[in-house]
Amino acid sequence: LLIHDGVEYIAYYDAANGDLKLASGTAGNYLTVVVDSEGDVGKWPSMVHTGSELMIAYQDSANQDLKLARGSGTDWSIETIDSGDFRGADSEIFLNGSFPSILYFDGNENNLLLARNDGSAWSIDTLGGADAALGFHNETISSGGKRFIGCYDYTNRTIWFQELL
Repeated sequence: LLIHDGVEYIAYYDAANGDLKLASGTAGNYLTVVVDSEGDVGKWPSMVHTGSELMIAYQDSANQDLKLARGSGTDWSIETIDSGDFRGADSEIFLNGSFPSILYFDGNENNLLLARNDGSAWSIDTLGGADAALGFHNETISSGGKRFIGCYDYTNRTIWFQELL
């Protein structure tokens, strides 16, 4: 759920059809559109609004890829961010300045990954997981000019939390 300029946005995975869908509007008056329907797509959606467009990070379950949809209304562009093995679960998108960044799980290595865009290209870094399975239920918050990230450490059954540098 995201609310921007009084408009409510709800991105969700339509399991019956394998689609990423978006409902937008206000209570009792929602318009629902299909954002992506190529294969089995839309698990773990996370949204951010840039002021001019909506961005939705999600997993393409059929291909185990991390994807990003950009747009509004019925006009969407779809981009594959990471096509490694078992990527894209538990995505959490945020803006780093005016560029998108996405936290997500690498199910092959059990690592927490961060994809960052600098305006021209994506880079992917491993933030943790060498000693524990990290990247479950990813969250981020900005406070006092600093960005913090947290997730569930499956190995140690604890919360993992740190400042993102």
